[in-house]
Amino acid sequence: MTGNSGFISSRNSKFERNPKKTIFFVIVISVLILDVVLTNILLLYTSIMQSEPNPTLGVKNEIYHHDFIKNGSVENEYPILDNRRIKLHTNSLGFKDKSSRRISLLPSKNYTKRIVFIGDSFTEGLMLEYKNTFVGIIDKELNKKSIQVLNAGVSSY
Repeated sequence: MTGNSGFISSRNSKFERNPKKTIFFVIVISVLILDVVLTNILLLYTSIMQSEPNPTLGVKNEIYHHDFIKNGSVENEYPILDNRRIKLHTNSLGFKDKSSRRISLLPSKNYTKRIVFIGDSFTEGLMLEYKNTFVGIIDKELNKKSIQVLNAGVSSY
C-alpha cells in the first residue's frame, strides 16, 4: 500500500504540490493583467477628455481650493457628449445661473424668499445647462411663486 500511495502523490501536478506558490502566481498574473487593462482605459479616457481644452468658469481659491468666477459666461463643447455645445453662466455671487446677472444681497421686492442649494457636481449640474439641472427646474417653478433659487453647487464639494 505504501508503494501505491507514493506512486499517486508523485503524479500530482506542480500546482497541487505547491499551493502557496500557485496562489501567489495567480495573484501576480491577475494584478499584471488588471494593471494593463486599467492603464489602457485611463489612457483612452484622458485622450477623449483632453482632446481640446474647454474654456472654464473655474478659478483657484486660496481658502477652499476652487470656485467659479463671478459674472462669467462660456460655451463649452463636450466630446464625451457627442460634441454637444453647452452655455454656462455664473452670477455676481459666483454661482451657476441661467444668465450672468447681479444678485442683490439685500431683500428684494420681487422675491418673498430665497433658497440656496449647496452641493457637489450633481447640484452644480456638471455638463448641463442651468435650465436642465434639478436646481434650474425647481427655479423655474418657484419663480412663479416669487421665490428666488440660487445654485451654489461646485464639483467635488
